[in-house]
Amino acid sequence: MSLLASAAVGPARSGDTDRGYLEIAGLSKSFKQTIVLDDLALEVRKGEFVSLLGPSGCGKTTLLRLVAGLLRADRGHVVVDGRDITALPAHRRSVGVVFQNYALFPHLTVAENVAFGPRMQGASRTEVAASVQRFLEMVRLAEYAERSVSALSGGQQQRVAVARALATRPALLLLDEPFSALDRKLREEMEIELRHLLRELGITAIFVTHDQDEALVMSDRIAVMSAGRIEQFADPGTIYARPATPFALDFIGLATKLHGRVVGAGAESVTVETAVGAVIAPGTYPEGARVLVAVRPEYIDLALAGVSGPDPASSRVNHASLVLADVVFLGSRTLLHFKAEGADRAIAEVGHAPEEGLVPGEKFAVRWPVERTLVYPLP
Repeated sequence: MSLLASAAVGPARSGDTDRGYLEIAGLSKSFKQTIVLDDLALEVRKGEFVSLLGPSGCGKTTLLRLVAGLLRADRGHVVVDGRDITALPAHRRSVGVVFQNYALFPHLTVAENVAFGPRMQGASRTEVAASVQRFLEMVRLAEYAERSVSALSGGQQQRVAVARALATRPALLLLDEPFSALDRKLREEMEIELRHLLRELGITAIFVTHDQDEALVMSDRIAVMSAGRIEQFADPGTIYARPATPFALDFIGLATKLHGRVVGAGAESVTVETAVGAVIAPGTYPEGARVLVAVRPEYIDLALAGVSGPDPASSRVNHASLVLADVVFLGSRTLLHFKAEGADRAIAEVGHAPEEGLVPGEKFAVRWPVERTLVYPLP
């Protein structure tokens, strides 16, 4: 079932979206002596869906509440569509919010929940009725208009919360982990449907989540946050393939990570001595520098040691010999965890069910392309 009604509503999103629809500059917030946001800057294009992704306590929900006007910033500015809303109260910002617990009025019907915003904005009875009808049809809940929200399922309540936020015709829509209470299957359905709905309407949206899969599925761009700062802000493909920092690497997806020291430095690549041998990586670091090299698990090929192993003569392929520690079956793919020393981690992915040869304790020859190797400086 789709959230969209059969007829298209609103302008479709295009590739030539305007820049700077939402502009956040120098935004800072502290609670007592704890700095939650530190001189944060963010620019979101019109019609863009941006996720704020990070662990609990990184400042993402605080940032959302500052934009919504539910908190007041210590310093900085928030501008929406050229209008500085930093000092405005929440009800004058034209910002819609969908909360984690939906925050619906349990004593009101579905229609009355959706009508609440337009009524508070002073809309006429006719305008309120038209708005309720339009947005309930849009989320496929028109037949539930007179039902109590407490009688709805979690997924239906989520749709009512979205319809209520959209009925106020916000300049910006903020969503604070609205799927966290849903089971996995329903959550995945809601992610796709909400993305389609917002794109159809052309609404600019900011989405808070700590779920990397959710962010990858829904976002045009992702802001990876840590300790009140943005570590990286880019499209999902870039963040996954070229994470800017070890934190972004660790927070988005899995990776083999090997600590080492540069023992050879060329014009475009370095040779790093690690616990599993020499690894070549694109980059320029001086000899003796401590670095972290990494590779995503899907780029690692493997064979039983001594059986059609990697070609050590190839300068474009890294290779190592590893002992299998564990096999994790995930349906369409299988993760192989190898023994590693200290803070190192070695993971490969195969796109099939475990074979009889994948036995913990056996030694495997692994290889991966040099160009897929990531390298980061260490303190």
